[in-house]
Amino acid sequence: MNLQPDFCTWYIALLVIPFDDPTKDLLKKRMTALKLNQHAPYVDVYLHDMLNRGSRVQNLEKVYSSAKRVGTNSMNTVIYKHLRNNDIHSAWDFFEKQVSGGMVNPKRSTLTLFINYCVKVGNLRMAVAIINTFRTSFNIDNWVSYRCILYHLLKLPEAELPFYFPLLVKYFVWYDLNHSIDRFRRTDKLLGKLQDKLDNKYGECLSAFGVNSKVDEFGDFEMIFFETLKDIKVEKSTFKNLESTKGSFSNNIIQTDTQLVDENWILTALLETCQKWIKSTFSNHKDQQQQQLELEVQTNE
Repeated sequence: MNLQPDFCTWYIALLVIPFDDPTKDLLKKRMTALKLNQHAPYVDVYLHDMLNRGSRVQNLEKVYSSAKRVGTNSMNTVIYKHLRNNDIHSAWDFFEKQVSGGMVNPKRSTLTLFINYCVKVGNLRMAVAIINTFRTSFNIDNWVSYRCILYHLLKLPEAELPFYFPLLVKYFVWYDLNHSIDRFRRTDKLLGKLQDKLDNKYGECLSAFGVNSKVDEFGDFEMIFFETLKDIKVEKSTFKNLESTKGSFSNNIIQTDTQLVDENWILTALLETCQKWIKSTFSNHKDQQQQQLELEVQTNE
């Protein structure tokens, strides 16, 4: 067929070859001879190999810092190593330094790295803050991240679900449906499972509190709650008090219990939502009374 390998063919082959395979060095030499290394200096490949060898994060950062040119894949590798060490503080600090200097632009894969960590250690407030920060600061949304959270919520035992659980589910469903890039993917199976979970646990209780019982339908109270959560961003206090986060990395797998941790933030958001909802409801009622009074005056005239 007379097909010739291009740069992508060579580079993908270089990525998939194990770090301890001698073929990898031969391929690097061949690519250098063809001057293909001028397009990419192999930094991300080298960091990936270091990761597989179990190198310390300090060594990865040293290689990263000494490189003349780095990309998102290289940054993500160092971030992943920090998260693998269960060190979200250092991961976010490293991330901020790279993006604030304009050295690297984050991508959806960067957001997914952070959200996977948040979900597996059970810290949803941290996930909300990171999602909002990526959306507002970098204009990045990623439906994979929202689905990751929704599947996590779906797996939580029904007996341990708090009263505010439906609002959390509906928030991430709303976020997924309204902010995801690919809006034409299939959603009915996941939404059906979430709906069954809410029905089994809460039944008709949601309607009694003014919350729509349908997982993908949202009333005034929910929308005010969603806007309240959208104001949560990453700040210095975001990663404090993480001793309540019970997850930890072990052999590339995060071990965590299935409970929602640190619920004070959601209770604060609910209180703020109630205050806004009451104020909004009273204001609307007052406006309706005023309109009715004006209408009566006009009628009498």
